[in-house]
Amino acid sequence: MELPEEIRNDELTLELIPPPQADWDEIQEFAMTFSGYDYWGSFNACAEIANAKRHDSLTDLRTCLFFEQRRWRHFGMSPDEEAMAYIRQLVAGIRDKVASENSLVPISNYKADLVQRYWDYQQSHFPDWEKFFECPRALDNRPPVFLRKEAWRNLIINPGASQSEIKCLLSLIPEPYRHKWFRSMNSSQALAQSILGNLTINRSLECLEELKDDDGHALLGKAQVSADSFSMEKKIEHLGEPRSTSLDGYFAGRYQIAIECKFTETEVGNCSRPRLEPSASNYKTEFCDGTYTLQIPRKERCSLTKIGVLYWKFIPEIFVWDSDKDIKPCPLNKNYQLVRNILAVGVKLDGTTSIFDSHAVLIYDERNPSFQPGGNGYTAFTETRQALKEPNMLRKCSWQRIIQHMRISNVLPWLTEELRLKYGF
Repeated sequence: MELPEEIRNDELTLELIPPPQADWDEIQEFAMTFSGYDYWGSFNACAEIANAKRHDSLTDLRTCLFFEQRRWRHFGMSPDEEAMAYIRQLVAGIRDKVASENSLVPISNYKADLVQRYWDYQQSHFPDWEKFFECPRALDNRPPVFLRKEAWRNLIINPGASQSEIKCLLSLIPEPYRHKWFRSMNSSQALAQSILGNLTINRSLECLEELKDDDGHALLGKAQVSADSFSMEKKIEHLGEPRSTSLDGYFAGRYQIAIECKFTETEVGNCSRPRLEPSASNYKTEFCDGTYTLQIPRKERCSLTKIGVLYWKFIPEIFVWDSDKDIKPCPLNKNYQLVRNILAVGVKLDGTTSIFDSHAVLIYDERNPSFQPGGNGYTAFTETRQALKEPNMLRKCSWQRIIQHMRISNVLPWLTEELRLKYGF
């Protein structure tokens, strides 16, 4: 595509922005459609914004990208690996800003539509609501929530299943490992157990071997895909965490996969340290302002490092981020859970790392605006993937893609039908 010499912000569309894996020549062409020197009136004004890495607005992002093009043109060479990762981050930021401004479906509408479907499902499947739910249909648009003793009914179970099969399904996530809101029909954990759990106990996980991710790569790569190699709520205990990482899904073997399952969430999972309240007992020593910098009274840039967490020991071996330099904002602040999952399988029990024999998978609802371009989940995925030395260590796929593949393969048709009725998949 031949780009015009100048593209105003209000003329910018997603089609005009380079794709995530565009080469430097294509990015340069796009960068020059905005003249930072002319816009800000001087070289110094443009340089001040670019060197401060100000990313607050679309204009700021385009200014930074323009200046990077000018910088490397002056050097007479192509950007090195670290610089290219930053440049791709700028392009992704521009794409997300444009997509966000053109978003069609507010998150509130998405959730309201789901809640309407849930209550219809309740009326058809559990008409005697008092036996199963905390309250009747609420006026504040809350989803149905099962009684504690009936929480297991939030799973989709084969009507013809034997007691042993039901027990086997429930055992994949024992009650102590259920999330706080497992009883809500919005629970991503209950959704994951309904789909991945039923595929497991019915020895049908192998149907996913041919499934492609959103970029056309094999979703499960070289993993050994079987019920014997798969588990849910897998605890990872070699990263020095006070509370061990728990993976939603996990494939063991020489090639390992960590699976992160999302549904109605508005993000993939942020770092907790910037959210510490002043009343917390560890506030003075572990609060973080969201930057990877030295902050009094710590001698480490990351407050988690101070308490023995090993993330930043291994991050430089898998990501382009340098643990010995300040980074603003901290790349783990908004991308924490994805980074943690990648480390969970990229770091081995003996402390070695590999970027070629494991990857993480993000599964999401394609209707959720947070996982569409411009949304928090989409942005976290893009930023994390672009920072990987081996980008294929992070892949994503929607629940819709998985369920459609099951339908085409005629795998557990009773399950796909119930997923349609309950969730609209």
